[in-house]
Amino acid sequence: MRLQTRVKEEASINLHSNRLVDRLAYMAHETTVGVFDAKTHLNGLLKRVSRGETIRITRRGVPIAKLVPAGEKEQPDQVVREIRQLRKGTTLGKTTIRELINEGRHY
Repeated sequence: MRLQTRVKEEASINLHSNRLVDRLAYMAHETTVGVFDAKTHLNGLLKRVSRGETIRITRRGVPIAKLVPAGEKEQPDQVVREIRQLRKGTTLGKTTIRELINEGRHY
């Protein structure tokens, strides 16, 4: 299996190393697994993702998904503030919202 080979290769990288080069090499490394292997070894893949690794899932060699660490939980009020900040200065010009609604309707 390709996944087991990749795990052996990555075992040589010390995750607790203080060397910046080792940490960057590990973080930049992106593992690719097929759908069948991902389904079969999902628990192990999720453990690796929780340690900071990114895993790309492919179907017949075509990337279809990416497992990435969740990161920080975003607060709803922060998300609302960011959306409002993005909207500032954005205008429709001479177009009204009603015109856009009517344009999207199919009678």
